[in-house]
Amino acid sequence: MEPLPRIPVPLRQRWREFRVAYLPPLTFALLVVGIAWMWTRYVHPANIVGEVESIHANVVSLLAGTVQELRVSRCQTVSNGQELAVLSVIEPEALKAELAAVDADLKVLKARMDLDKTRNLDAYSRLRENLLTEHIALDMARIRLRQADGEFERVRELYTNSLAPKGLGLSPRGFGSYNDFGYDVAVRDRDTLQAEVDLRTRLVAQLNQDLEHLGKVGAVQVPSADPLIEEAIRAQQQRLLQLHKLVVLKAPIDGFVSLIHHRPGEKVPAGTPILVVSPSKSDRIIGWVRQPVRVRPAVGDVVQVRLNRTGQPVTDAVVTEVGGQMEPISLTALPMNTPPNHVEVGLQFMVKVPAEADLIPGEAVEMYLTTKTRSRGVD
Repeated sequence: MEPLPRIPVPLRQRWREFRVAYLPPLTFALLVVGIAWMWTRYVHPANIVGEVESIHANVVSLLAGTVQELRVSRCQTVSNGQELAVLSVIEPEALKAELAAVDADLKVLKARMDLDKTRNLDAYSRLRENLLTEHIALDMARIRLRQADGEFERVRELYTNSLAPKGLGLSPRGFGSYNDFGYDVAVRDRDTLQAEVDLRTRLVAQLNQDLEHLGKVGAVQVPSADPLIEEAIRAQQQRLLQLHKLVVLKAPIDGFVSLIHHRPGEKVPAGTPILVVSPSKSDRIIGWVRQPVRVRPAVGDVVQVRLNRTGQPVTDAVVTEVGGQMEPISLTALPMNTPPNHVEVGLQFMVKVPAEADLIPGEAVEMYLTTKTRSRGVD
């Protein structure tokens, strides 16, 4: 008996049998392989977390004023030294008030200087009067001194010519003695007047010196334009000109405008940030070893950095600095389900990444130390 021909099975029936019998275990196997591959490539225990360092350069004005113009917008790329904003330091009404205050101060200064000049002139006049008086007194004393010298010479000559002849035996206290001719009185008067003349001569010399000094400092001169007042006026004018100038704020670094605090028309106090400029790239990562600290990084260790972006390769980086105490961990570096007010501390360290690494400042990254560093782990 000839075998019967094989009944053909429809393709749809075959696919159904394959889907029921073979597809579930094949799918499970593929999922296991995919999970294992992802685990080894992208997933690891989050014991070390990190954040790409972001730098914020505040653009501030050292003087209080009003924002007149913003020449950039948010997220705009800027270069170092580029003009960002313009401020006016002083308002027109305030400028008028400053001018009035300066004018009043200058008037008070001029009045005080005029009073000082009047006092100096009065002192100069009195000194000249005293000098003239002393000159007269000195001349009178010199005349009396000459008279006393003449009297002294007359008494001495009279005494010399009136000596008693030898052999008369007159006593020294008798006729012909010093007292009889007034010799002692003449000597006293001459010495007293000589001392007076010397004293008055020194006094006249001192008065002449004081008078010459006052003449040099200009006590007797009243110039139409005082140099001190003119200098004070110039200083105040320069100050007002500086206040009236517009203050141009420039970018301190290359980057982009990450934040704008104040808009045109707003009044800002001195030292208040107006804009924030941040760099577009960063080559450093701030890392934290979460507690419990099972590994401690050291300077020079190699760290593998994984970005939380699909398709990004693992980057090797080098530890450059290690902190000596626990520091608060940035919320950006912690897992996404972390509560907003959660505070966690960890051992902080800094990592230097290659320049070709595609890092975004402020981006959270995951890191783990190499095997060499793990051998020094803490149990």
